[in-house]
Amino acid sequence: MKLIILIPFIFVALSCPAQVIHLTKGTFKSYPNGPGEKVADSAIVIANAILNSKDFRDSLSRKDLIFDNRKNNCQCNPDIKLINGQLIAADAYTLLFKSLNPVINLTFDEGSKGGSLGVTTVCTDNITNHILGVTSNMSNISMAAAIAVNIVHEYFHTLGYCHTYGGSFHEPDKRPNGDAINWKYYREDITYRLGWLVYDIADRWINVEHKKYPFCN
Repeated sequence: MKLIILIPFIFVALSCPAQVIHLTKGTFKSYPNGPGEKVADSAIVIANAILNSKDFRDSLSRKDLIFDNRKNNCQCNPDIKLINGQLIAADAYTLLFKSLNPVINLTFDEGSKGGSLGVTTVCTDNITNHILGVTSNMSNISMAAAIAVNIVHEYFHTLGYCHTYGGSFHEPDKRPNGDAINWKYYREDITYRLGWLVYDIADRWINVEHKKYPFCN
């Protein structure tokens, strides 16, 4: 009898009701002594909570996101529409929720403090998080929340968004010729903009509003 009572309780604790989009984990790999599946599962729950939140929806609706990071070999998603060279935020939101049950394959690499946060080959479902890079970059929130933020950033690569720098396919922090950072390319890159948006929500929920996991509305 105790098991019958406990199992529904555990299910409720690890998900939020009435989700529109429900990211799920496919395959999972981690490095020796790295975070395990429990952390990965928690990160997925947090990512889903933020993506399905009114905070995310309202914040996104207030932003027109510059859209110049899908050119040439990045044209793998015909559903994306341009309006005067821009992707309007409402369209980004619609695209995000086109697939309601996306499955992502997660890999945790150790990475390095101050290094890159992750990598995803555009239009694939394979997301790699560089854990030391993620946790050192977002040290004021929990490891699971920081990974969740990066998962959302990388998830937009799975939808077909690339990084560009000066019209070529380079991440701004891997710019050619060692030239100085031009912050224009960070501000106008939808994957970075949405990653920052999700980070701002996670930071506010945890450090200001003191919400508790799993952060259901």
